[in-house]
Amino acid sequence: MKPNFFIVGGSKCGTTNISYYLNEHPDVFISKLNEPYYFSRFDVSEDFIRESMIRDYEKYLDLFKDAKNHKAIGEASSVYLSSPNAASEIKKTFPDSKIIISIRNPIERTHSSYFSYQFMQHKKETFSEMIDLHEEQIKKNEFFIYNILEPGFYTKHIKRFQENFGPEKIKIVVFENYIKNTNETINSIFSFLGIDERNN
Repeated sequence: MKPNFFIVGGSKCGTTNISYYLNEHPDVFISKLNEPYYFSRFDVSEDFIRESMIRDYEKYLDLFKDAKNHKAIGEASSVYLSSPNAASEIKKTFPDSKIIISIRNPIERTHSSYFSYQFMQHKKETFSEMIDLHEEQIKKNEFFIYNILEPGFYTKHIKRFQENFGPEKIKIVVFENYIKNTNETINSIFSFLGIDERNN
């Protein structure tokens, strides 16, 4: 089986949480490996190391080998939203896919991203120092997969997916609304994916 939907981000906008809820539906299969990063492989250097990252196509398809009669098959990699080539690579490989994007207050998202990056990478820069550093990368048009600012430029990233898939294939979730109305939001995603809503 092959994937037909992707939760592409943004980072720190609830994508992992959304994937857990969706995976509880009997018609949904989501890769057990969270964030395989496969469609970001052309945006990082060959020596980039991340434990979950998959670069080989056959190994990537193995993530979905346990999917049987599921109507919706997908994975969640929040970095896809800001990865320059992810949208076109997904379109090229799985052209009929549906795309789920979650967005959040960009200031709060950036703070959350900073603390996560600091914890995972053991960086000592202050929030202000990291802002300056990552802003300089953006000015130089240097894609850095852990940039805490880049994922928050929602307009340009969403536009890239819209150009590849069309707005009818894209579902945008507002994180703040999702937190307040989780069941309603999840049901709206089920509807978007063409599967029956659940009552609980």
